[in-house]
Amino acid sequence: MIRVFQTFLDKRNIPSSFVDEQRTMLHFTIDNINYLFSYNFNEDPVYVRIIIPNAGEVDLDKPEAVRMLYDLTNTYKVGKAYAANGQVWFSTEAFIYIKEEVDPLFQRMIQVLHDMLNQYRLKYNGSKSK
Repeated sequence: MIRVFQTFLDKRNIPSSFVDEQRTMLHFTIDNINYLFSYNFNEDPVYVRIIIPNAGEVDLDKPEAVRMLYDLTNTYKVGKAYAANGQVWFSTEAFIYIKEEVDPLFQRMIQVLHDMLNQYRLKYNGSKSK
């Protein structure tokens, strides 16, 4: 599946690079937004995840920050907003059983993440989440 996703990126002239020795995660950038594509055949041969890491700071001791993550996750189908090491992360996940013609799915997953990030920046970044 990693190769299928690399081909998706190559068709769009988007460079990518592995970020781990196991070659299970690819880093790529679109419109100055950093993404990770995660796939580990040994853990689950049909599960993929696309992530926007470190989108902004979050303090989970503040109820409004927890609510913000909940609201974003609730608003976007297949999208998740969560905290990792004091940072907001976004992810989309899918089970892909057929490798052919998956480009529209990959495109949609990236679009959902882009929309979530924009919503976060418009409504929350710098105000409620810190």
